[in-house]
Amino acid sequence: MNKIDIVYQIAEFCSEYGIKNAVICPGSRSAPLTISFVRNKKIKSRLVFDERSAAYIALGMAQLSGQPTVLICTSGTAALNFAPAVAEAYWQQVPLLVLTGDRPPEWIGQGDGQTIRQGHIYQHNVKAFFELAVDKTHRDARWMFERTLNEALSKLFTSPAGPIHINVPVREPFYPPLNENWNFEYQLKKIELIETQASLTKEQWDKVITLLLSSDKICLLSGHMLPNKILCKVVETFTDLSKIPLIADINSNLHAASTLVGYADILLSSVSDDTKVLLAPDIIISFGNEFVSKSTKQYFRIHKPKVHIHISENDAWVDTFQSVTHFLKISPTYFFTELINKIRIKANKDFAQRWGSLSKQVQSSIFEYIENQEFSELKSAAMALDSLPPNSVLHLANSLPVRYATIFGVDPSVDVFCNRGTSGIDGSVSAALGNALQTDRPVTLLTGDVGFLYDKNGLWHQFLPSNLKIIVINNEGGAIFRTVEGAKDQPELEEYFVGNQTFDIKSVAISMGLEYLYASDLMSLNIQLHNLYKTDKRATLLEIKTDGKQAAQKLFELKSKVKKDLENKI
Repeated sequence: MNKIDIVYQIAEFCSEYGIKNAVICPGSRSAPLTISFVRNKKIKSRLVFDERSAAYIALGMAQLSGQPTVLICTSGTAALNFAPAVAEAYWQQVPLLVLTGDRPPEWIGQGDGQTIRQGHIYQHNVKAFFELAVDKTHRDARWMFERTLNEALSKLFTSPAGPIHINVPVREPFYPPLNENWNFEYQLKKIELIETQASLTKEQWDKVITLLLSSDKICLLSGHMLPNKILCKVVETFTDLSKIPLIADINSNLHAASTLVGYADILLSSVSDDTKVLLAPDIIISFGNEFVSKSTKQYFRIHKPKVHIHISENDAWVDTFQSVTHFLKISPTYFFTELINKIRIKANKDFAQRWGSLSKQVQSSIFEYIENQEFSELKSAAMALDSLPPNSVLHLANSLPVRYATIFGVDPSVDVFCNRGTSGIDGSVSAALGNALQTDRPVTLLTGDVGFLYDKNGLWHQFLPSNLKIIVINNEGGAIFRTVEGAKDQPELEEYFVGNQTFDIKSVAISMGLEYLYASDLMSLNIQLHNLYKTDKRATLLEIKTDGKQAAQKLFELKSKVKKDLENKI
Protein backbone atom coordinates (compact mmCIF):
# COMPACT_ATOMS: atom_id res chain seq x y z
CA MET A 1 0.00 0.00 0.00
CA ASN A 2 1.24 3.50 -0.84
CA LYS A 3 1.67 5.86 2.04
CA ILE A 4 -0.93 8.62 2.12
CA ASP A 5 0.39 12.15 2.79
CA ILE A 6 -0.81 13.33 6.20
CA VAL A 7 -2.17 16.46 4.51
CA TYR A 8 -5.21 14.25 3.83
CA GLN A 9 -5.81 14.19 7.60
CA ILE A 10 -6.47 17.92 7.86
CA ALA A 11 -10.24 17.48 7.41
CA GLU A 12 -10.48 14.84 10.13
CA PHE A 13 -8.40 17.05 12.41
CA CYS A 14 -10.76 19.99 11.74
CA SER A 15 -13.75 17.79 12.57
CA GLU A 16 -12.09 16.95 15.90
CA TYR A 17 -12.23 20.68 16.64
CA GLY A 18 -15.95 20.73 15.82
CA ILE A 19 -15.82 22.30 12.36
CA LYS A 20 -18.86 21.25 10.32
CA ASN A 21 -18.82 23.28 7.08
CA ALA A 22 -16.45 23.83 4.17
CA VAL A 23 -16.72 25.85 0.97
CA ILE A 24 -14.47 24.53 -1.78
CA CYS A 25 -13.27 26.05 -5.05
CA PRO A 26 -11.97 23.49 -7.56
CA GLY A 27 -8.29 23.17 -8.48
CA SER A 28 -5.48 20.62 -8.79
CA ARG A 29 -2.95 22.04 -6.34
CA SER A 30 -5.63 21.97 -3.64
CA ALA A 31 -6.90 18.52 -4.67
CA PRO A 32 -5.61 16.75 -1.51
CA LEU A 33 -7.50 19.28 0.60
CA THR A 34 -10.66 18.96 -1.49
CA ILE A 35 -10.63 15.17 -1.37
CA SER A 36 -9.85 15.19 2.34
CA PHE A 37 -12.89 17.34 3.16
CA VAL A 38 -15.34 15.86 0.65
CA ARG A 39 -14.70 12.32 1.88
CA ASN A 40 -15.12 13.35 5.52
CA LYS A 41 -18.75 12.67 6.42
CA LYS A 42 -18.61 14.84 9.55
CA ILE A 43 -18.14 17.97 7.43
CA LYS A 44 -20.61 19.35 4.88
CA SER A 45 -18.71 20.52 1.78
CA ARG A 46 -20.11 22.79 -0.94
CA LEU A 47 -18.56 23.59 -4.32
CA VAL A 48 -18.46 27.20 -5.58
CA PHE A 49 -16.58 28.11 -8.79
CA ASP A 50 -16.05 31.83 -8.17
CA GLU A 51 -13.50 32.29 -5.38
CA ARG A 52 -14.65 35.77 -4.39
CA SER A 53 -18.25 34.62 -4.05
CA ALA A 54 -17.18 31.42 -2.30
CA ALA A 55 -15.33 33.39 0.35
CA TYR A 56 -18.34 35.61 1.04
CA ILE A 57 -20.63 32.57 1.22
CA ALA A 58 -18.30 31.09 3.84
CA LEU A 59 -18.33 34.44 5.64
CA GLY A 60 -22.13 34.50 5.69
CA MET A 61 -22.28 30.95 7.04
CA ALA A 62 -19.88 31.81 9.85
CA GLN A 63 -21.72 35.09 10.57
CA LEU A 64 -24.99 33.39 11.34
CA SER A 65 -23.74 30.17 12.95
CA GLY A 66 -20.97 31.81 14.98
CA GLN A 67 -18.85 28.78 14.08
CA PRO A 68 -15.83 28.66 11.76
CA THR A 69 -16.25 27.76 8.09
CA VAL A 70 -13.36 26.25 6.11
CA LEU A 71 -12.49 27.89 2.79
CA ILE A 72 -10.35 26.02 0.24
CA CYS A 73 -8.78 27.07 -3.05
CA THR A 74 -5.86 26.28 -5.34
CA SER A 75 -2.72 28.34 -5.87
CA GLY A 76 -2.27 31.64 -7.70
CA THR A 77 -4.93 34.28 -8.21
CA ALA A 78 -7.52 31.99 -6.64
CA ALA A 79 -6.07 32.87 -3.25
CA LEU A 80 -6.07 36.58 -4.12
CA ASN A 81 -9.78 36.39 -4.94
CA PHE A 82 -10.47 35.38 -1.33
CA ALA A 83 -8.93 38.63 -0.08
CA PRO A 84 -12.01 40.93 0.11
CA ALA A 85 -14.03 38.48 2.20
CA VAL A 86 -11.03 37.58 4.36
CA ALA A 87 -10.52 41.28 5.14
CA GLU A 88 -14.24 41.65 5.90
CA ALA A 89 -14.07 38.64 8.25
CA TYR A 90 -11.09 40.14 10.06
CA TRP A 91 -12.65 43.53 10.65
CA GLN A 92 -16.04 42.02 11.47
CA GLN A 93 -14.47 39.37 13.74
CA VAL A 94 -15.91 36.35 11.95
CA PRO A 95 -14.08 32.98 12.16
CA LEU A 96 -12.82 31.56 8.84
CA LEU A 97 -10.18 28.89 8.26
CA VAL A 98 -8.57 29.67 4.90
CA LEU A 99 -6.64 26.77 3.34
CA THR A 100 -4.75 27.64 0.17
CA GLY A 101 -3.00 25.01 -1.92
CA ASP A 102 0.43 26.12 -3.15
CA ARG A 103 3.47 25.16 -5.19
CA PRO A 104 6.46 23.83 -3.24
CA PRO A 105 9.05 26.54 -2.39
CA GLU A 106 11.58 25.43 -5.02
CA TRP A 107 9.16 26.39 -7.80
CA ILE A 108 8.23 29.86 -6.57
CA GLY A 109 9.54 32.46 -9.02
CA GLN A 110 10.74 29.84 -11.49
CA GLY A 111 8.23 30.33 -14.28
CA ASP A 112 5.94 27.53 -13.17
CA GLY A 113 2.26 28.00 -13.91
CA GLN A 114 -0.36 29.32 -11.49
CA THR A 115 2.29 30.47 -9.05
CA ILE A 116 2.55 33.58 -6.88
CA ARG A 117 4.08 34.30 -3.46
CA GLN A 118 1.29 33.22 -1.08
CA GLY A 119 3.02 33.69 2.26
CA HIS A 120 1.29 36.46 4.22
CA ILE A 121 -0.87 37.16 1.16
CA TYR A 122 -3.60 38.66 3.38
CA GLN A 123 -1.04 40.63 5.41
CA HIS A 124 -2.67 42.36 8.39
CA ASN A 125 -6.19 41.15 7.59
CA VAL A 126 -5.89 37.78 9.35
CA LYS A 127 -5.45 36.87 13.00
CA ALA A 128 -2.53 34.64 12.13
CA PHE A 129 -0.69 33.04 9.19
CA PHE A 130 0.83 29.57 9.10
CA GLU A 131 2.63 27.62 6.40
CA LEU A 132 2.85 23.85 6.50
CA ALA A 133 6.05 22.08 5.55
CA VAL A 134 6.19 20.27 2.21
CA ASP A 135 8.29 17.36 3.41
CA LYS A 136 6.60 15.52 6.27
CA THR A 137 8.57 12.27 6.22
CA HIS A 138 10.82 12.91 9.22
CA ARG A 139 9.23 12.45 12.64
CA ASP A 140 10.19 15.99 13.69
CA ALA A 141 8.55 17.34 10.54
CA ARG A 142 5.36 15.40 11.35
CA TRP A 143 5.48 16.75 14.91
CA MET A 144 5.82 20.29 13.55
CA PHE A 145 2.90 19.70 11.14
CA GLU A 146 0.76 18.51 14.07
CA ARG A 147 1.83 21.34 16.36
CA THR A 148 1.20 23.98 13.67
CA LEU A 149 -2.32 22.70 12.99
CA ASN A 150 -3.08 22.69 16.71
CA GLU A 151 -1.84 26.24 17.13
CA ALA A 152 -3.79 27.48 14.08
CA LEU A 153 -7.05 25.82 15.11
CA SER A 154 -6.69 26.93 18.72
CA LYS A 155 -6.30 30.53 17.56
CA LEU A 156 -9.35 30.07 15.35
CA PHE A 157 -11.50 29.32 18.39
CA THR A 158 -10.15 32.01 20.73
CA SER A 159 -11.55 35.52 21.20
CA PRO A 160 -11.70 37.83 19.41
CA ALA A 161 -12.81 35.79 16.41
CA GLY A 162 -11.34 36.24 12.95
CA PRO A 163 -9.79 34.45 9.96
CA ILE A 164 -6.78 32.14 10.13
CA HIS A 165 -4.75 31.46 6.96
CA ILE A 166 -2.86 28.20 6.46
CA ASN A 167 -0.85 27.90 3.25
CA VAL A 168 -0.40 24.28 2.18
CA PRO A 169 2.44 23.64 -0.32
CA VAL A 170 1.91 20.31 -2.10
CA ARG A 171 4.15 18.26 -4.41
CA GLU A 172 2.78 15.93 -7.03
CA PRO A 173 1.03 13.55 -7.10
CA PHE A 174 -2.05 15.52 -6.04
CA TYR A 175 -4.46 12.62 -6.13
CA PRO A 176 -4.40 9.39 -4.11
CA PRO A 177 -4.23 6.05 -5.93
CA LEU A 178 -7.57 4.58 -6.95
CA ASN A 179 -9.21 2.49 -4.21
CA GLU A 180 -6.57 3.60 -1.72
CA ASN A 181 -7.15 2.42 1.86
CA TRP A 182 -7.20 5.55 4.01
CA ASN A 183 -5.22 4.25 6.93
CA PHE A 184 -2.55 6.54 8.28
CA GLU A 185 0.54 5.27 9.99
CA TYR A 186 0.79 8.55 11.89
CA GLN A 187 -2.27 9.84 13.77
CA LEU A 188 -2.49 13.54 14.53
CA LYS A 189 -2.80 14.44 18.19
CA LYS A 190 -5.14 17.18 19.37
CA ILE A 191 -3.64 19.54 21.91
CA GLU A 192 -6.25 21.07 24.19
CA LEU A 193 -6.07 24.79 24.91
CA ILE A 194 -7.50 25.81 28.27
CA GLU A 195 -8.40 29.46 27.71
CA THR A 196 -8.81 31.93 30.55
CA GLN A 197 -11.22 34.85 30.35
CA ALA A 198 -10.17 38.41 31.09
CA SER A 199 -11.73 39.97 34.18
CA LEU A 200 -11.25 43.00 36.44
CA THR A 201 -9.77 42.97 39.91
CA LYS A 202 -11.61 44.54 42.85
CA GLU A 203 -9.37 47.59 42.62
CA GLN A 204 -10.10 47.96 38.92
CA TRP A 205 -13.83 47.65 39.52
CA ASP A 206 -13.62 50.27 42.25
CA LYS A 207 -11.98 52.64 39.78
CA VAL A 208 -14.59 51.98 37.07
CA ILE A 209 -17.49 52.44 39.50
CA THR A 210 -15.99 55.70 40.78
CA LEU A 211 -15.82 56.95 37.19
CA LEU A 212 -19.40 55.92 36.49
CA LEU A 213 -20.69 57.63 39.63
CA SER A 214 -19.04 60.93 38.75
CA SER A 215 -22.12 62.00 36.74
CA ASP A 216 -25.63 60.76 35.98
CA LYS A 217 -25.61 62.05 32.39
CA ILE A 218 -24.55 58.76 30.80
CA CYS A 219 -24.98 57.29 27.30
CA LEU A 220 -24.32 53.83 25.91
CA LEU A 221 -22.95 53.66 22.37
CA SER A 222 -23.02 50.36 20.51
CA GLY A 223 -21.58 49.80 17.06
CA HIS A 224 -21.72 46.85 14.68
CA MET A 225 -21.97 43.42 16.38
CA LEU A 226 -23.10 39.97 15.33
CA PRO A 227 -26.28 38.76 17.05
CA ASN A 228 -25.53 37.66 20.61
CA LYS A 229 -28.58 36.63 22.63
CA ILE A 230 -26.72 36.59 25.96
CA LEU A 231 -25.29 40.08 25.47
CA CYS A 232 -28.66 41.37 24.24
CA LYS A 233 -30.38 40.11 27.38
CA VAL A 234 -27.74 41.59 29.68
CA VAL A 235 -27.83 44.99 27.97
CA GLU A 236 -31.64 44.99 28.01
CA THR A 237 -31.59 44.24 31.75
CA PHE A 238 -29.02 46.96 32.38
CA THR A 239 -30.93 49.62 30.42
CA ASP A 240 -34.23 48.60 32.08
CA LEU A 241 -32.67 49.15 35.50
CA SER A 242 -30.59 52.24 34.74
CA LYS A 243 -32.76 54.04 32.14
CA ILE A 244 -29.53 55.08 30.44
CA PRO A 245 -30.09 56.04 26.77
CA LEU A 246 -28.67 53.51 24.30
CA ILE A 247 -27.58 54.83 20.92
CA ALA A 248 -27.13 51.69 18.88
CA ASP A 249 -26.19 51.20 15.25
CA ILE A 250 -28.69 49.34 13.06
CA ASN A 251 -26.09 46.55 12.88
CA SER A 252 -25.64 46.32 16.65
CA ASN A 253 -28.53 43.85 17.02
CA LEU A 254 -29.56 45.63 20.22
CA HIS A 255 -32.77 47.13 18.84
CA ALA A 256 -34.97 45.51 21.56
CA ALA A 257 -33.50 47.53 24.44
CA SER A 258 -36.09 49.65 26.29
CA THR A 259 -34.03 52.86 26.22
CA LEU A 260 -32.97 52.56 22.57
CA VAL A 261 -32.71 55.96 20.90
CA GLY A 262 -34.17 55.13 17.51
CA TYR A 263 -33.41 57.17 14.42
CA ALA A 264 -30.27 58.66 16.02
CA ASP A 265 -28.67 59.39 12.65
CA ILE A 266 -31.40 61.68 11.39
CA LEU A 267 -32.07 63.01 14.91
CA LEU A 268 -28.52 64.25 15.43
CA SER A 269 -28.37 65.83 11.98
CA SER A 270 -31.68 67.65 12.55
CA VAL A 271 -31.68 69.16 16.07
CA SER A 272 -30.46 72.68 16.77
CA ASP A 273 -27.00 73.48 18.13
CA ASP A 274 -28.54 74.42 21.50
CA THR A 275 -30.29 71.05 21.71
CA LYS A 276 -27.09 69.25 20.78
CA VAL A 277 -25.44 70.80 23.83
CA LEU A 278 -28.29 69.61 26.06
CA LEU A 279 -27.99 66.07 24.68
CA ALA A 280 -24.25 65.83 25.37
CA PRO A 281 -23.38 63.21 28.01
CA ASP A 282 -20.69 63.52 30.65
CA ILE A 283 -19.98 59.80 30.48
CA ILE A 284 -19.97 57.40 27.53
CA ILE A 285 -19.73 53.61 27.68
CA SER A 286 -19.05 52.27 24.18
CA PHE A 287 -18.71 48.76 22.77
CA GLY A 288 -19.05 47.02 19.42
CA ASN A 289 -17.34 47.96 16.19
CA GLU A 290 -17.94 50.63 13.54
CA PHE A 291 -21.00 52.89 13.16
CA VAL A 292 -22.88 53.40 9.90
CA SER A 293 -24.25 56.72 11.09
CA LYS A 294 -22.00 59.60 10.05
CA SER A 295 -24.11 62.06 12.04
CA THR A 296 -23.56 60.06 15.23
CA LYS A 297 -19.82 59.97 14.72
CA GLN A 298 -19.62 63.66 13.94
CA TYR A 299 -21.80 64.61 16.91
CA PHE A 300 -19.80 62.76 19.54
CA ARG A 301 -16.48 63.89 18.08
CA ILE A 302 -17.55 67.47 18.71
CA HIS A 303 -19.48 67.01 21.97
CA LYS A 304 -16.89 65.06 23.93
CA PRO A 305 -17.62 63.55 27.36
CA LYS A 306 -15.49 63.93 30.48
CA VAL A 307 -15.23 60.14 30.77
CA HIS A 308 -15.36 57.66 27.89
CA ILE A 309 -14.91 53.96 28.68
CA HIS A 310 -14.51 51.69 25.66
CA ILE A 311 -15.01 47.95 26.15
CA SER A 312 -13.46 45.44 23.76
CA GLU A 313 -11.69 42.09 23.76
CA ASN A 314 -9.36 43.40 21.05
CA ASP A 315 -5.87 44.67 21.59
CA ALA A 316 -6.49 47.49 19.12
CA TRP A 317 -6.97 50.96 20.59
CA VAL A 318 -10.11 51.97 18.73
CA ASP A 319 -11.24 55.54 19.40
CA THR A 320 -13.98 56.18 16.84
CA PHE A 321 -15.31 59.25 18.63
CA GLN A 322 -11.89 60.70 19.52
CA SER A 323 -12.78 60.85 23.20
CA VAL A 324 -11.75 57.58 24.90
CA THR A 325 -10.28 58.06 28.36
CA HIS A 326 -10.22 54.41 29.49
CA PHE A 327 -9.91 51.10 27.61
CA LEU A 328 -11.22 47.90 29.19
CA LYS A 329 -9.97 44.72 27.51
CA ILE A 330 -12.86 42.50 28.56
CA SER A 331 -16.05 41.20 26.98
CA PRO A 332 -19.11 43.50 27.08
CA THR A 333 -21.18 40.57 28.39
CA TYR A 334 -18.89 40.19 31.40
CA PHE A 335 -18.82 43.95 32.01
CA PHE A 336 -22.57 44.53 32.08
CA THR A 337 -23.30 41.30 33.98
CA GLU A 338 -20.88 42.24 36.72
CA LEU A 339 -21.96 45.88 36.76
CA ILE A 340 -25.59 44.88 37.36
CA ASN A 341 -24.51 42.78 40.33
CA LYS A 342 -22.21 45.39 41.82
CA ILE A 343 -24.08 48.69 41.68
CA ARG A 344 -27.31 50.37 40.65
CA ILE A 345 -26.64 53.21 38.23
CA LYS A 346 -29.47 55.59 37.42
CA ALA A 347 -29.54 58.01 34.52
CA ASN A 348 -30.41 61.65 34.97
CA LYS A 349 -34.18 61.67 34.50
CA ASP A 350 -34.38 64.87 32.45
CA PHE A 351 -31.39 63.84 30.34
CA ALA A 352 -32.85 60.42 29.54
CA GLN A 353 -36.31 61.82 28.83
CA ARG A 354 -34.85 64.40 26.45
CA TRP A 355 -33.24 61.70 24.32
CA GLY A 356 -36.36 59.51 24.46
CA SER A 357 -38.75 62.34 23.62
CA LEU A 358 -36.73 63.49 20.62
CA SER A 359 -36.51 59.92 19.36
CA LYS A 360 -40.30 59.59 19.44
CA GLN A 361 -40.74 62.97 17.70
CA VAL A 362 -38.38 61.93 14.91
CA GLN A 363 -40.19 58.61 14.54
CA SER A 364 -43.53 60.40 14.25
CA SER A 365 -42.17 62.83 11.66
CA ILE A 366 -40.59 60.07 9.54
CA PHE A 367 -43.67 57.91 9.42
CA GLU A 368 -45.99 60.84 8.80
CA TYR A 369 -43.89 61.70 5.75
CA ILE A 370 -43.82 58.11 4.47
CA GLU A 371 -47.53 57.61 5.06
CA ASN A 372 -48.38 60.56 2.82
CA GLN A 373 -46.06 59.54 -0.01
CA GLU A 374 -47.02 58.02 -3.31
CA PHE A 375 -44.79 55.33 -4.78
CA SER A 376 -41.10 56.18 -4.40
CA GLU A 377 -37.82 54.47 -3.58
CA LEU A 378 -37.92 55.78 -0.03
CA LYS A 379 -41.44 54.46 0.54
CA SER A 380 -40.51 51.15 -1.11
CA ALA A 381 -37.59 50.71 1.28
CA ALA A 382 -39.81 51.52 4.28
CA MET A 383 -42.45 49.04 3.11
CA ALA A 384 -39.86 46.33 2.43
CA LEU A 385 -38.37 46.69 5.92
CA ASP A 386 -41.83 46.74 7.50
CA SER A 387 -42.79 43.52 5.68
CA LEU A 388 -39.98 41.43 7.19
CA PRO A 389 -41.37 38.35 8.97
CA PRO A 390 -40.88 38.32 12.76
CA ASN A 391 -37.79 36.40 13.94
CA SER A 392 -36.33 36.43 10.44
CA VAL A 393 -32.88 37.47 9.22
CA LEU A 394 -32.08 40.66 7.32
CA HIS A 395 -28.85 41.10 5.37
CA LEU A 396 -28.23 44.68 4.28
CA ALA A 397 -26.11 45.60 1.30
CA ASN A 398 -23.94 48.67 1.64
CA SER A 399 -24.59 52.10 0.11
CA LEU A 400 -28.28 53.13 0.31
CA PRO A 401 -29.90 49.90 1.68
CA VAL A 402 -28.08 50.02 5.02
CA ARG A 403 -28.81 53.74 5.28
CA TYR A 404 -32.51 53.17 4.61
CA ALA A 405 -32.53 50.65 7.46
CA THR A 406 -30.76 53.21 9.65
CA ILE A 407 -33.57 55.68 8.92
CA PHE A 408 -36.55 53.34 9.35
CA GLY A 409 -35.30 50.66 11.75
CA VAL A 410 -36.47 47.05 11.92
CA ASP A 411 -38.60 44.85 14.14
CA PRO A 412 -36.68 43.99 17.35
CA SER A 413 -37.02 40.27 16.64
CA VAL A 414 -35.09 40.50 13.34
CA ASP A 415 -31.38 39.62 13.30
CA VAL A 416 -29.40 42.07 11.17
CA PHE A 417 -26.21 41.40 9.22
CA CYS A 418 -24.22 43.77 7.03
CA ASN A 419 -20.66 43.66 5.77
CA ARG A 420 -19.52 46.83 7.50
CA GLY A 421 -16.08 45.53 8.43
CA THR A 422 -14.72 47.04 5.22
CA SER A 423 -18.06 48.43 3.93
CA GLY A 424 -17.64 47.28 0.33
CA ILE A 425 -20.55 46.58 -2.01
CA ASP A 426 -18.97 43.27 -3.04
CA GLY A 427 -20.24 40.04 -1.57
CA SER A 428 -23.67 40.92 -0.19
CA VAL A 429 -25.51 38.33 -2.31
CA SER A 430 -23.02 35.62 -1.35
CA ALA A 431 -22.96 36.51 2.35
CA ALA A 432 -26.77 36.59 2.54
CA LEU A 433 -26.87 33.21 0.83
CA GLY A 434 -24.35 31.93 3.37
CA ASN A 435 -26.64 33.23 6.14
CA ALA A 436 -29.55 31.32 4.60
CA LEU A 437 -27.59 28.06 4.50
CA GLN A 438 -27.30 28.11 8.30
CA THR A 439 -30.94 28.60 9.26
CA ASP A 440 -34.49 27.61 8.36
CA ARG A 441 -35.72 31.16 9.00
CA PRO A 442 -36.43 33.48 6.07
CA VAL A 443 -33.30 35.45 5.11
CA THR A 444 -33.93 38.68 3.24
CA LEU A 445 -31.22 40.54 1.34
CA LEU A 446 -32.06 44.22 0.76
CA THR A 447 -29.75 45.45 -1.97
CA GLY A 448 -29.46 47.94 -4.79
CA ASP A 449 -29.03 46.99 -8.42
CA VAL A 450 -25.27 47.67 -8.50
CA GLY A 451 -24.61 45.61 -5.37
CA PHE A 452 -26.70 42.75 -6.75
CA LEU A 453 -25.09 42.73 -10.19
CA TYR A 454 -21.62 43.05 -8.69
CA ASP A 455 -22.07 39.77 -6.84
CA LYS A 456 -24.46 37.81 -9.05
CA ASN A 457 -21.90 34.99 -9.25
CA GLY A 458 -22.83 34.25 -5.64
CA LEU A 459 -25.85 32.45 -7.16
CA TRP A 460 -23.72 30.35 -9.52
CA HIS A 461 -23.83 26.90 -7.90
CA GLN A 462 -26.19 24.02 -7.17
CA PHE A 463 -27.50 24.73 -3.66
CA LEU A 464 -29.70 27.82 -3.68
CA PRO A 465 -31.57 27.74 -0.34
CA SER A 466 -35.33 28.19 -0.66
CA ASN A 467 -35.44 30.50 2.37
CA LEU A 468 -33.34 33.15 0.56
CA LYS A 469 -35.38 36.23 -0.44
CA ILE A 470 -33.67 39.00 -2.41
CA ILE A 471 -35.17 42.48 -2.73
CA VAL A 472 -33.39 44.53 -5.40
CA ILE A 473 -34.18 48.25 -5.43
CA ASN A 474 -33.30 49.02 -9.04
CA ASN A 475 -32.61 52.73 -9.56
CA GLU A 476 -30.26 51.98 -12.48
CA GLY A 477 -26.94 52.89 -10.94
CA GLY A 478 -25.14 54.08 -7.85
CA ALA A 479 -27.81 56.53 -6.74
CA ILE A 480 -26.12 57.10 -3.39
CA PHE A 481 -23.73 59.56 -5.08
CA ARG A 482 -26.70 61.85 -5.75
CA THR A 483 -27.01 62.21 -1.97
CA VAL A 484 -23.32 62.82 -1.21
CA GLU A 485 -22.33 66.44 -0.63
CA GLY A 486 -19.70 67.45 -3.16
CA ALA A 487 -20.28 64.50 -5.47
CA LYS A 488 -23.85 65.46 -6.38
CA ASP A 489 -22.76 68.82 -7.78
CA GLN A 490 -20.03 67.53 -10.11
CA PRO A 491 -20.50 67.47 -13.91
CA GLU A 492 -19.11 63.90 -13.94
CA LEU A 493 -21.79 62.68 -11.50
CA GLU A 494 -24.04 60.69 -13.81
CA GLU A 495 -21.42 59.17 -16.12
CA TYR A 496 -18.58 58.40 -13.71
CA PHE A 497 -20.19 58.03 -10.26
CA VAL A 498 -23.81 56.92 -10.68
CA GLY A 499 -23.03 54.88 -13.79
CA ASN A 500 -26.60 54.62 -15.12
CA GLN A 501 -26.60 50.87 -15.78
CA THR A 502 -29.52 49.22 -17.61
CA PHE A 503 -28.74 45.54 -17.10
CA ASP A 504 -31.72 43.15 -17.19
CA ILE A 505 -32.10 41.87 -13.61
CA LYS A 506 -34.99 39.60 -14.58
CA SER A 507 -32.74 37.67 -16.96
CA VAL A 508 -30.11 37.22 -14.27
CA ALA A 509 -32.67 35.98 -11.75
CA ILE A 510 -34.24 33.47 -14.13
CA SER A 511 -30.90 32.21 -15.45
CA MET A 512 -29.73 31.57 -11.88
CA GLY A 513 -32.87 29.59 -11.03
CA LEU A 514 -34.64 32.14 -8.84
CA GLU A 515 -38.34 32.80 -8.84
CA TYR A 516 -38.83 36.34 -10.15
CA LEU A 517 -41.26 39.03 -8.96
CA TYR A 518 -41.58 42.63 -10.12
CA ALA A 519 -43.08 45.84 -8.70
CA SER A 520 -43.16 49.41 -9.99
CA ASP A 521 -46.09 50.97 -8.11
CA LEU A 522 -47.76 50.79 -4.70
CA MET A 523 -50.36 48.22 -5.67
CA SER A 524 -47.91 45.78 -7.21
CA LEU A 525 -45.42 46.33 -4.37
CA ASN A 526 -48.00 45.42 -1.73
CA ILE A 527 -48.93 42.28 -3.63
CA GLN A 528 -45.37 41.18 -4.36
CA LEU A 529 -44.08 41.77 -0.82
CA HIS A 530 -46.81 39.38 0.29
CA ASN A 531 -45.91 36.89 -2.45
CA LEU A 532 -42.22 37.10 -1.60
CA TYR A 533 -42.71 35.38 1.74
CA LYS A 534 -45.67 33.27 0.66
CA THR A 535 -43.57 31.00 -1.51
CA ASP A 536 -41.13 28.61 0.18
CA LYS A 537 -40.32 26.27 -2.71
CA ARG A 538 -37.27 28.11 -4.00
CA ALA A 539 -35.19 31.23 -3.63
CA THR A 540 -37.04 34.33 -4.82
CA LEU A 541 -36.01 37.74 -6.12
CA LEU A 542 -38.26 40.81 -6.05
CA GLU A 543 -37.16 43.67 -8.28
CA ILE A 544 -38.55 47.08 -7.32
CA LYS A 545 -38.09 49.57 -10.17
CA THR A 546 -37.61 53.13 -8.88
CA ASP A 547 -36.50 56.56 -10.04
CA GLY A 548 -32.95 57.15 -8.77
CA LYS A 549 -33.05 60.93 -9.21
CA GLN A 550 -36.32 61.11 -7.30
CA ALA A 551 -34.81 58.92 -4.55
CA ALA A 552 -32.22 61.55 -3.69
CA GLN A 553 -34.84 64.29 -3.74
CA LYS A 554 -37.18 62.37 -1.41
CA LEU A 555 -34.36 61.69 1.03
CA PHE A 556 -33.55 65.41 1.24
CA GLU A 557 -37.26 66.17 1.64
CA LEU A 558 -37.58 63.74 4.54
CA LYS A 559 -34.58 65.18 6.36
CA SER A 560 -35.89 68.72 5.84
CA LYS A 561 -39.28 67.76 7.23
CA VAL A 562 -37.79 66.14 10.34
CA LYS A 563 -35.64 69.21 10.98
CA LYS A 564 -38.59 71.57 10.54
CA ASP A 565 -40.87 69.48 12.76
CA LEU A 566 -38.28 69.42 15.53
CA GLU A 567 -37.79 73.18 15.31
CA ASN A 568 -41.55 73.71 15.68
CA LYS A 569 -41.83 71.41 18.70
CA ILE A 570 -38.77 72.43 20.68
